[in-house]
Amino acid sequence: MFTGKEISLGRVFGIEITLDYSWFWIFLLVTWSFAAGLFPFLAPGRPALTYWFVAILATLLFFGSVVVHELSHTLVARANNLPIGKITLFVFGGVSRLSEEPDSPGTEIKMALAGPLASLVAGTVFLSLGFLLSRAGFNSLLMVLFRAVGSINLALAFFNLLPGFPLDGGRVLRGLVWYSTGDLLRSTRVASIAGRVVAWGIIIFGLFQFLTLGFLSGIWLMLIGFFLRQAAIASYEQTVIYLGLRRVPVSRIAHDFRPSERKDKTAPETARPPGDLPRVSVHDPATKVLSVLAENNTEAAVVTEKGRETGLITLTDIKNYLDTHAGDKIRTDQDNRNK
Repeated sequence: MFTGKEISLGRVFGIEITLDYSWFWIFLLVTWSFAAGLFPFLAPGRPALTYWFVAILATLLFFGSVVVHELSHTLVARANNLPIGKITLFVFGGVSRLSEEPDSPGTEIKMALAGPLASLVAGTVFLSLGFLLSRAGFNSLLMVLFRAVGSINLALAFFNLLPGFPLDGGRVLRGLVWYSTGDLLRSTRVASIAGRVVAWGIIIFGLFQFLTLGFLSGIWLMLIGFFLRQAAIASYEQTVIYLGLRRVPVSRIAHDFRPSERKDKTAPETARPPGDLPRVSVHDPATKVLSVLAENNTEAAVVTEKGRETGLITLTDIKNYLDTHAGDKIRTDQDNRNK
């Protein structure tokens, strides 16, 4: 669902915040829903321009709350020595990008619960502000705004607690199964299946809404359901890849430069000169390559040793390695942990 094009908004606590271009569609949709639907219904009689101004403010507060939700995940990850990627806002909300899996079930559960807890706190704060304005006799559009943003935050918290991977509730489920079995791959498979079940439930409910209540809400729920189904499948595949690569050095996968791939030539896998490609060390784990390639939106990286360019590693190299070795590598790791 990502377009591959992002706008950087800067850093918060050292964590980069970006906007995927698809985010602008959801920004417009949410703002329109507030301005043309919710606010005129709850606080009638205001000028249309007023509704649009407050709707933009409400949408910005909502997405600010999404950033707080995702930041809570990444800050807990940092506290547990996990590499921090970045937070990206896109058409379905926000996502924290971490380059490694948690090292224990406890870390997984703490990271997962941090997001809904942050949303619960944000929802309580906004609802309390709305309540205080009401008690003070200010039956204003601002009061409606606070109540709306607060209610959405509570809904976000409870939605994310649904027990389907990669939702936060699904990650809690994965952590519990992982704690019980000691097997990260098996627990991810269980949580991924649960995620697909939850996704189909959302799709069916969206279809019911589409047929009985209205077009927009039903269509949106079905899109969310299909996205979650794909995300559940992709998240399991990412775990398989991570387990297959985490103890594999770059040197085992990369290939040496051929004469046509010198600095002044073009790397055929990317149509970019090696001098324009990101760098990884020959001693780095192969999992780091994937995060570096994703961050730089490219399919190849130059391999260095003691500052000297020695070779190239591409997504094709990694795929070929996984096709040949990943299954055996994962089974070996699982056997060693079970001894």
